[in-house]
Formats: sequence, structure tokens, C-alpha cells
Amino acid sequence: LAGPGIVVANDSGFLQEGPSGDGTLIEDNTFTNIERSNIMLYSGAGEQSDIATQGVMNVIIRNNRFESYGGANIYGRGEVGNLLSIRNASNVLIENNTIGKPSDEQYRGQPVILNHTSQLIWKNNRIEGKPLALPTEPTATK
Repeated sequence: LAGPGIVVANDSGFLQEGPSGDGTLIEDNTFTNIERSNIMLYSGAGEQSDIATQGVMNVIIRNNRFESYGGANIYGRGEVGNLLSIRNASNVLIENNTIGKPSDEQYRGQPVILNHTSQLIWKNNRIEGKPLALPTEPTATK
């Protein structure tokens, strides 16, 4: 699948879906062979900044499994080669997810991309059996 697997975004921008992402639960899924972002959380009409609207709030991403992710693909939305792309979101809990082996054709990007995200809680996520550290950005919290 070119991807993304799941998009949670407000509807004020091009190719963004839904009225709001407030209260979304993404739980107990298996994502396999998704070449672009497996899960995308976006808010705003293209503007990605600390002052942009954060309409994607109170999201839980829990107990999911990601396998054979990140093949190179020029089609589809999202970033190439990553699991999660989170922009202009707040109060996001990401816990107890298991990340297996990437695709043999994996584009070597960051597994998690964060931009202008606040109040993020990252707990007990594992990559190939090892704890996965969260990338840092000035507006993210661990």
C-alpha cells in the first residue's frame, strides 16, 4: 500500500479528512507493507507552526503492530519510510506498540516524525524487541 494507513486530520486543508481528530482511538491494529506514513496526525490548512490550530487532540495510539514498513514510493500522502507522522497535534498518547522489521526496500528515514506537537506521552514502545526512544523536537514532551 502506498499509504498512509490511517489519516486523522481536520478538513481545512488539501487531502485532509474529517472535521476533527479529537478523541480518536487507534488500537489493536496490524499495519503491514505500508510504504508511506502508517499513521498521520495533521492539523491546520498546511500551516505547521506553534500558532497553527491544533484540531487533532486527545488521540491514543495503543497496542498496534507495524511490520515490513517503509518501502520507497513516490505516490500517496505522508512521509516516505516512517511509521508515524504527527504535526500540529496535542495530548497524544502512544503506548505499547510493537515495531517489527522494516521492508527490505526501506527508505532510511526516522520512524517517528514530530513537528509542533505538544503534550505527547510515549510509553513502552518497542522496535524489534528493544525499547524505542522518541525523537526530540523543541515542542514535544516525553
